[in-house]
Amino acid sequence: MRGDAGFTLIEKAADWVAWFSGSLQFLLVNALWFGIWISINTLPLGIPAFDPFPFGFLTMIVSLEAIFLSCFVLISQNRQSEKDHLRSDVEYEVNVKAEMEIAHLHEKTDRMNEQVLEKLAFVERLLIEKV
Repeated sequence: MRGDAGFTLIEKAADWVAWFSGSLQFLLVNALWFGIWISINTLPLGIPAFDPFPFGFLTMIVSLEAIFLSCFVLISQNRQSEKDHLRSDVEYEVNVKAEMEIAHLHEKTDRMNEQVLEKLAFVERLLIEKV
């Protein structure tokens, strides 16, 4: 698995945007942005309304934001999927090695058990011969 240093600028940006878009800060920034936009265009603040109700320009901006956010989130999810796939491959290899090690331990304990049984049988024969 390659480290963060191997990621392109777009991939790093996609991860950051995906992270930020799921944060409380992103929600607050958007709420503040929409509140200011709607206030400027509806309240008599002495600023000329540049996007009167029903806020067609704001709607277009929000739509573009949604398109770009979804693209960045999908890029980030694809990268995460690649990471998960590599991680599962490594876990599989570790599990196979562990299974092989356990099988070797079973063989070793079986051999030791056989040796103990042979020695015990030998001792029993010696005892029977002495009796």
